[in-house]
Amino acid sequence: FFHGEILSHENYLISTFDVGRNTVAYVDANNQFKVFHNGKTRLVDEFAPENYAAGDDLVAFVSNDNSFNIFSKDSVYNLGYFQSDYIVKDNVVAYEDGSGYFKVFYKGNIYTLDNYYPENIVADYNSVAYVNRANELKLFTEGNIYEVTNASIAEWQLHYDVIQYRFGG
Repeated sequence: FFHGEILSHENYLISTFDVGRNTVAYVDANNQFKVFHNGKTRLVDEFAPENYAAGDDLVAFVSNDNSFNIFSKDSVYNLGYFQSDYIVKDNVVAYEDGSGYFKVFYKGNIYTLDNYYPENIVADYNSVAYVNRANELKLFTEGNIYEVTNASIAEWQLHYDVIQYRFGG
C-alpha cells in the first residue's frame, strides 16, 4: 500500500521482509535483496544478506560477503567488512564498527560517539542515548552530541528526541 494504492510487487512469495516509513526491504524468491523506497524498487544485492533492518528511508544490512552497508537516499554506503552489532530506529543507525567504536549513521553522515560499544543503547526517531563508562548519560540528536548528566540516575528513557531521567540511587 503506497500513496493510497495497493501495488502488486512480486509474482512469487518473498522469504523475509522488514518495513520502515517509505521503505520495505525484502529477500525475493530468487534470494536477491531488494528495497522498495518512495515508489521504486532497487536491487541492492544479488544475494540475500546475513541480516538486515529497515528504518524510515533507510536500511542497514550485513551482506553475504560480511560487509556492513546502509541504504539511504537511493544510495548504498559500504561502511567496511565486519559483522556489526547495530540498531536501526526511524532515522538513525547505531552500530559498532570493525575497531569496536560506537558510531551513528544519520542523514548520510557518520558520527563517532565513543571508543567502545555500550551495553545499554536506546535509539528513537533522530536520537541515540546511552550511559558511558564514566556513568554520564549521553545523547546524540540530529547531528549533535550532548553530555546530559553525570549525576547518579535511577532510570532514563528516550521517547522520540526527548530524554527523560530521574535522579536517585
